[in-house]
Amino acid sequence: KTDGKGGVFWHTQGSGKSLSMVFYAHLLQKVLDSPTIIVMTDRIDLDDQLYMQFVKCAAFLRQTPVQAESKEHLKSLLIGRSANGIIFTTMFKFERGERPLSERRNIIVMADEAHRGQYGFDEKIVMTENEYGEKEAHAVVGNARVIRDALPNATFVGFTGTPIAAKDRNTREVFGDYIDIYDMTQAVADGATRPVYYESRVIHLKLDQKALALIDSTYDVLEQQADSSTIEKSKKMLGQMESVLGADSTIQSLCEDIVTHYEEYRANLLTGKAMIVAYSRAIAIKIYHKILELRPNWNEKIGVVMTGGNNDPEDWKEIIGTKAHKEELARKFKDNSDPMKIAIVVDMWLTGFDVPSLATMYIYKPMHGYNLMQAIARVNRVFKDKEGGLIVDYVGIASALKAAMKEYTKRDQSKYGDMDIAKTAYPKFQEKLQVC
Repeated sequence: KTDGKGGVFWHTQGSGKSLSMVFYAHLLQKVLDSPTIIVMTDRIDLDDQLYMQFVKCAAFLRQTPVQAESKEHLKSLLIGRSANGIIFTTMFKFERGERPLSERRNIIVMADEAHRGQYGFDEKIVMTENEYGEKEAHAVVGNARVIRDALPNATFVGFTGTPIAAKDRNTREVFGDYIDIYDMTQAVADGATRPVYYESRVIHLKLDQKALALIDSTYDVLEQQADSSTIEKSKKMLGQMESVLGADSTIQSLCEDIVTHYEEYRANLLTGKAMIVAYSRAIAIKIYHKILELRPNWNEKIGVVMTGGNNDPEDWKEIIGTKAHKEELARKFKDNSDPMKIAIVVDMWLTGFDVPSLATMYIYKPMHGYNLMQAIARVNRVFKDKEGGLIVDYVGIASALKAAMKEYTKRDQSKYGDMDIAKTAYPKFQEKLQVC
């Protein structure tokens, strides 16, 4: 008998978290009486990726995992089940107000990316405006409450590379205390991941003081919780940031510098794979067109990976493509011998997307906290003689990066000592700032 909080595995990105989940599932089957294990994620692509990892290990787990295809399918997999089963589902397949799907106690829910979205035990009243401008009150229940109502006696275990502790969003509050910590300091020391190095090239964009002040204030907003005043402030900022970072002259300087930097220092390193993180979808398209204008023969070398919208301009749709097109781009980007070398992204591919040979990330988007840490971890994977990944900063993320590094290594400082952010030599560069 427990309160349902099994604990948190803090396991840094890129160091084998999915395999840890497989081993944990195997051990649970040994020590519990025919448990049902539910592996829960918050995104379909992560659900598919983790499911395939478990399928490969079916013999080791002594049963074949099943992936819930819909809300009704999930219900059929749980209602009436008396034992066993490894079931994969996204958290959104649980419905509010439904009767419990199972009241058994030997159900273990393994929540991947436990720092995202899986919060909220209490019902809240939220005020919104209808089409007539009238205020309306709505009751909103957090995902944590919905899922626990469906599985009232289950035990929940969180797996994350970036736990968070903030108002209304506390990983340990939801899942319990840390079971084990394997942070990036230890992962790099063990060789499980590679160091990540930092280089600032903000000066090359010739941004004026007003633009830099606007970017700084954006980081301040990102640090706060999304209360109503912060949301209103951020709405105004979005338009201002779009105009500053999307200005034709700025995009011209950005793309010229990226092309020069890539050709001189990164194209011939390992497989030449690189990512450009754009501030917005519109700016991603601008970067794509400008780079092809500078290098017309890069048609096969570069691609845009982002979500599409019904109101997108026609010329965008051909670039963004269908789901099948995105899957083909993913296949090509993961193929080290494929001519596609540079992916322009906005949000997609910044979490749960692994290309071990990826060694360079150009950042043109303010990010903060766990979002930033998830992003830079794309370049920390082990690949052959890869010495490390390089983050090239065009929007002044250094302060946010230092703050995030302090947050996500602080639990181990007593064990490993204070982390030094020190200058160190890096191949083909004079001096770079080693950040992890």
